[in-house]
Amino acid sequence: MHLLKIFTQGIGESLLLRFKSEATARALREQIQEAMERTSGIVPNPIEIEDDFGLFVRIPPYGVLLVQQIDFEKAMEGDATWQYNQKKIQDRVISRLMAEKPIIVPHGGANGRKSF
Repeated sequence: MHLLKIFTQGIGESLLLRFKSEATARALREQIQEAMERTSGIVPNPIEIEDDFGLFVRIPPYGVLLVQQIDFEKAMEGDATWQYNQKKIQDRVISRLMAEKPIIVPHGGANGRKSF
């Protein structure tokens, strides 16, 4: 699945369109960017897009700030790999700490006696 994330003018306004094909997402992203970057001539008409899951939007090209194309599968795979690496680092650090001395030790009482 390929996501097309479109940030528009306003406070926190963004659109998220989902496509099954990378070519479709890329073509629509290029169409939006071309309309955004037009500097001369007539004002471009709003771009009408329908994603593969039935969401239909009409986007005014002068209101678009940023267009992002995200490959969802690669993003999820990268996130899973990063979480696995974090877990390995965490386990290694904890095992090294435990080898030197325990992390949690009883604190001495007011009279020097151990309190449990």
